[in-house]
Amino acid sequence: PSRELVHKLRDVCDLLVIGGNTVRTDRPTLDARLCNGKAPDILIYSKQKEFDKTIPLFNVANRKVLISSDFDKLKEYKNIMIEGTSKMYELTRDIVDYYLCYLAPSFGGKNGFENTSDKFEFLNIEKEDQDIIMWMKREL
Repeated sequence: PSRELVHKLRDVCDLLVIGGNTVRTDRPTLDARLCNGKAPDILIYSKQKEFDKTIPLFNVANRKVLISSDFDKLKEYKNIMIEGTSKMYELTRDIVDYYLCYLAPSFGGKNGFENTSDKFEFLNIEKEDQDIIMWMKREL
């Protein structure tokens, strides 16, 4: 995301949820360095508990990194951001209230959406460079 968007999201989430395969593949930092904010705690959703501790996200000061194969820890946080693909959407669709979706003008990835009948209410739509950014709420 752009620096401006990062500033808008500053201190928005207390917990960032990310999948274990993304952590292993991308080796992210997931801090708040672009906005001088507090880095959110991290929940890595994974059945495998072993990770290379030299991955940068494990070395950010003043935050917890949790590894779990369930979402029980979400109850301890108020503002949660879940990052992921269609698989993470499927896993969390019954516990998420709002979605921030980036639509890029390209195709890629291996995973499609299974719940193609889900409907959303658009709360806000913006364009940034070539991406379309949508805040949405799933209609129940």
